[in-house]
This record gives sequence, structure tokens and C-alpha cells, in this order.
Amino acid sequence: MLFRLLRLLRLPPVKAADLRSLGPTHVCSCGCTMFNIMAQFQDYEISWYFLDATCVNCGNLVRIPCPVDNNENSF
Repeated sequence: MLFRLLRLLRLPPVKAADLRSLGPTHVCSCGCTMFNIMAQFQDYEISWYFLDATCVNCGNLVRIPCPVDNNENSF
């Protein structure tokens, strides 16, 4: 029983693509819109965050947008 459990716990290595060169995106190539990011909080609000993120669904590395990337803010 123990050997079977150890075999089941072994996960295959993650094979994900590096899509950061495609620019900031809010949708991954797999269609997912949820990402894992690193952020810092100060006084219960986000004070900063990294723009490199991984897709929750497929694990691809993407660059997420920030407010400056919004086309409505351009002059």
C-alpha cells in the first residue's frame, strides 16, 4: 500500500512555455484568465506586484498588464 501511494504522489514535470516576449496579456494562450502572481500588501492594499506570472491552468509564463498598458490612458 505504501509503495502504491508513493507512486501516485509522483507528478510529471511541468512543461510550460515562456510567453513573456508576446507582451502584456490578460488572457493566456490556453484561454485562462487566472494567474499566479507575487504581490506585496501594505495597509490591506496591494503596494506592488511582479509583472511576470504563471497561468493557473497550464503553467505558461506570461507578462501581465499594468495600468500603464491600458490603451485608454494613452494621449
